[in-house]
Amino acid sequence: SGIGKHTQCPTQEQIDAERQARQDRISAERRQGGSGGGGRLDSDRIVVDVEGRVGLRSELMGRYVHDKRSGETVNYKPLFERKAPGGKTYYLYGTNTGVWMLTDDHAHLAKNLGYISSRGSVTKARLPMGLQFKIASESLDGWINDDAITSTLVRVTLPPANKANASGGSGAGGGGGAGSVSE
Repeated sequence: SGIGKHTQCPTQEQIDAERQARQDRISAERRQGGSGGGGRLDSDRIVVDVEGRVGLRSELMGRYVHDKRSGETVNYKPLFERKAPGGKTYYLYGTNTGVWMLTDDHAHLAKNLGYISSRGSVTKARLPMGLQFKIASESLDGWINDDAITSTLVRVTLPPANKANASGGSGAGGGGGAGSVSE
């Protein structure tokens, strides 16, 4: 099992350089429309920042956006995407086992695979925020807890009541109380 294996630790200088590069990348994504047109967040998007990982799997850090207009979901939870400079797409999605997962491969979504996972079953977590995470080991044979990774809701704006679905139904499961994001 690779969980107990250690690789050479990066120096503080390498950690600081990677952290600065990641912040520069996030800033560039925000300027290039990762947060909506003109740097503004619009009401048709839910935005989550995933931050804190340095080293292995740090390329998965950044701003993830769910476009509510497309309504794209995976396992009845919103699918979040991050388009990196250069065209690569990263995904943040809810698995059918109740955890949130980050990956760079769209095929992983149907297989509950990824490289960073929330810890424990968080089935009731409708949005991926305030969770604890773990990363897949370099050899992909185990998981390593990483308390530095955070997921923060940047902004969510729900449509006013008069813009509700024309179907008029209350949706599966009824309820639909405050904080519901499904449309």
